[in-house]
Amino acid sequence: MSIAGTAFAAEPEVASPVNPVTTLSGSYAEMRRNHFHGGLDFRTGGQVNWPIYSLKDGCISHISISSRSYGEMAIIVHPDGHSTLYAHLNCFVDSIEAIVRKHQYEQQKYEVELDFAPGEIQLKKGQQFAWSGNTGSSGGPHLHFELRDTEKNTQINPFMYNHIFKFEDRRRPVIWGVKLSGIDGKGTVLGSKARKFSTTRRNNKKTLNNGHISVWGEIGIAIKSNDYMTGTGFTYSPRIMKLYIDSALVSQVHIKDIKIGDTRALNSFIDFAQQQTTGEFFMKFHKEKNNPLTIYDSIVGSGTFNFNEEREYKVKCEVFDDFGLKDEVCFSLFGEKRDLPPASAPSPDLIDCKKGGFFEKEDFLMYFPNNALYTDFEPNYTKRAAPSARYFSDIHTIGSKETPLHTMCDISIKIKNDTLKDKNKYVVATINPNGTVGRTIAANYVDGFMVGKTRLLGSYAIVTDNTKPHIGALHTKKLTANPRIVLKIYDGLSGIASYNGYIDGQWVLFEYDAKTQTVFCNLRELNIERNKQHEFKFVVKDKCGNETVFSRNIFY
Repeated sequence: MSIAGTAFAAEPEVASPVNPVTTLSGSYAEMRRNHFHGGLDFRTGGQVNWPIYSLKDGCISHISISSRSYGEMAIIVHPDGHSTLYAHLNCFVDSIEAIVRKHQYEQQKYEVELDFAPGEIQLKKGQQFAWSGNTGSSGGPHLHFELRDTEKNTQINPFMYNHIFKFEDRRRPVIWGVKLSGIDGKGTVLGSKARKFSTTRRNNKKTLNNGHISVWGEIGIAIKSNDYMTGTGFTYSPRIMKLYIDSALVSQVHIKDIKIGDTRALNSFIDFAQQQTTGEFFMKFHKEKNNPLTIYDSIVGSGTFNFNEEREYKVKCEVFDDFGLKDEVCFSLFGEKRDLPPASAPSPDLIDCKKGGFFEKEDFLMYFPNNALYTDFEPNYTKRAAPSARYFSDIHTIGSKETPLHTMCDISIKIKNDTLKDKNKYVVATINPNGTVGRTIAANYVDGFMVGKTRLLGSYAIVTDNTKPHIGALHTKKLTANPRIVLKIYDGLSGIASYNGYIDGQWVLFEYDAKTQTVFCNLRELNIERNKQHEFKFVVKDKCGNETVFSRNIFY
């Protein structure tokens, strides 16, 4: 069953994107917060500026410069129908970097999205086009590399090219735990709705730590499992998982070829409520009603099982990694008839996950587009009075953070005492369980309401933001020895909307690192007169229009 060891003699000649290839800090389709990891993370020795090479002949189709997510990134389209993505780059080779800089100065912003015509920037297999970095949401220097089907817009497992990368692995994946969950009103586990069990070894076989587990009715089974690789301390995710009950295959999951628009559906594949409360990733063998993922190779019904006989059931769960290495856990479940817990009462507010719909009150509205939800949703809406004069609305609660949303939903909240002349100062914010103000969402004033979009359920209210962003000088002196201007910028509520630096009245490029909340400018890259005093100004605005200006004379 080895995936990585398969020979691909018909494949066009390819080159490794990094050389030498060391180890991986991340593998394809790992479970991450709200998404599957889209590719491989090649380690670069804890350093930036390793040469980055094109996997095959092709043309750069897109370059993105961002302070978050992929950071500095390029996509190369190849003639064989594949595309490759290279992310968290530090910079490009001089000829390409000049093109990027030209667009940044024309648009007068660091963050740009650039599309290129076919053949505009051509590359050969193994040609260097960039340098590795640590930009965007990277947690350390590395290259994030993705392989995609260009037409289908799917992420493909890059291990198909392991005959080039030459990774070796002798460490098996490990199943750490099993969770049994009764389907709402239809099943029970040891008299409860759900129970978790850790794995242990008995008689040289892996089983569960509980000896006698009674079940009744319709049950969903999920497993907690990690994969490992020889020579690293990193954890990855298994590739294939199988569920057998009484030797019959109930569900087989093969995590491969994930559509980019479906990667967030990880939240339906895992027990999302469990992940939100404890941080654990339990992968479900059953498929929710509106889960769009195509990773279920074989499944009986929805993948749940009806334990409706008073007898012993033999259960086996298997996992495999990219190299065909395997772990399994075997255990018994005992059907013992019990009264089932009551199902949730039907409600006129129920939102059909496939059709979507409106939930509307006089001072609150939320619209769920079709396919925004993975299961039918009961809003369980409540409203409570604002605790202080800081609030300009009641606190509205719809659902909870334990219910995931696949797409953005519209939200509208009515303003109480709409007295502010500057409507831009209103902000829609999430309210934490302890009552503190959390993150904000993009929203606009419309006829006494704040109207925006969100992909989070929970508590919301309207507050105001009258606080200016902060600018702190980290390095603005002795620039002849270290010709870099470095500032720290942040905003405590609505978030930074724009930042602009000027030297002698001329706009200059500042790069932004969101991880460290710093902006920096390399003066050597600028065409300014040396050995004299210059007037430096930096302007930061937040999303509510609050502005801070930092000015200083610098000598360079």
